[in-house]
Amino acid sequence: VALSEDYQKSGLPPMRHPWLHYPDEEALHDAKHQYQYMYGPDLFVAPVVKKGRKRRSLYLPEDKWIHLWSGAEYGGGSLTVEAPIGMPPVFYRKDTPWIDLFRGLKEC
Repeated sequence: VALSEDYQKSGLPPMRHPWLHYPDEEALHDAKHQYQYMYGPDLFVAPVVKKGRKRRSLYLPEDKWIHLWSGAEYGGGSLTVEAPIGMPPVFYRKDTPWIDLFRGLKEC
């Protein structure tokens, strides 16, 4: 509901390119990061798009991020994470107001 309301007020779609929130992050414009996206301002997703891959290299914008599945904290930059089937690379901002919701996702 919150993202729908945000869309109606601002015109920003729920699924958006990360540079909309991090315009100074030049690395986000690199073609190797083209499949990364944000869902709202707090959820960052880097889907695995190559068959058979179980790890994913990505670039997180400078911020404090929590890996949804492991709970590990990252400060941004380039990294590689495990990405088995059913556990795509998903991160949420550490200071999100939706922290309880995101913490509960890994238990679904």
